[in-house]
Parts: sequence; structure tokens; C-alpha cells
Amino acid sequence: MTGHRLFNLKEAYSLYAIHHSNHINKIIHILFIPCMMFSVFILINNYADYFEPIKRYINLSTIFALLLCAYVCYLDSKIGLITSAWILMTNYLANTKIEDIGLPRASSDGVKLLAIALVVLLLGHLIFEGVSHTFSLPAEPLAMFVVPLFITYEVLFYFGLCKDTEILIYSKINSFSLK
Repeated sequence: MTGHRLFNLKEAYSLYAIHHSNHINKIIHILFIPCMMFSVFILINNYADYFEPIKRYINLSTIFALLLCAYVCYLDSKIGLITSAWILMTNYLANTKIEDIGLPRASSDGVKLLAIALVVLLLGHLIFEGVSHTFSLPAEPLAMFVVPLFITYEVLFYFGLCKDTEILIYSKINSFSLK
């Protein structure tokens, strides 16, 4: 995914959807991407000491969550707001866990959950999408910041919402497969 595609939501989602066509794999992503984000929000707070002046007012994961929310709202204001709600809730839950059990134990739990989520996501691709050993991370690492928005789209499409967007995206997918 090239840089300009990170700001062209329909094209970015079309590329994502090509590799996420199996319904079971989609459900795996809907369940485990938020788990990964929960873990990342916990782990980001381990670096808060490097930002001592800021941490008195707001924690590091909340800054990251707000930047992610701004990005997804930039890409799609309506769906971005829905996505932002669950991103912020995930961040809140991560910070609540840190407050309840402390950062060291929360970080240990976060690493375990992250490892489980990554393995399940990888298995979802290998088993249900039929991706061979050539499976790799996206060519554009920043593409991972768009995935929360894609997860929201998947849920909305499942419930029959945003039909116009779904038709547009899947027509784009068909144009990719014809090339």
C-alpha cells in the first residue's frame, strides 16, 4: 500500500478486503483487533516516563488513541466517530486495568494477550484465507492504523448498513481481480 492510499479509504479498504474475504476470518479480526489494541494501549504507557511533563495531565496511550481517532475521522467522519467510540473505550479499559493491577502486571498480561491475538489472526489467515507461507506484514506499516476503521465497516456491513459503500468497495475489488 503506497502512502497516498492511506488517505484514500475506499482503495485502502478494497486492498484490505481482498485478503479478508472469509467470514470466519472476519469474525476473528472483529474479536482480536480490539484485543491487540487493548494490549498496545497498555504497552504504550510503559514509555510514559520519557514524557514526564505530559503524563501529569494525560497518559501516553490516550494521546495515541486521540491521534488514531483523529485519523479515522479524517478518513471517514461518520464511521470514524463510531470507530473512535470503541477505540476510546478500549483505551479506557486498558488504563483501568493499569490502575487496578499496576503497570508491570498489566504489561505482562498485555504481552500475553498480544501474542495470543497475533497467533489467532495469523492462523485465521493461514487456515481460512488460504494464505501460503508468503504471508507477510503489509508493505506499508502505517496501514495498520486504518484497520480499526475496517473492523467497524465489517460490523456495519454484516448488519446490512452502509450498502452504498459496500457496493463501491466490492466493485473496486472486482476491478483489482480483473487486472
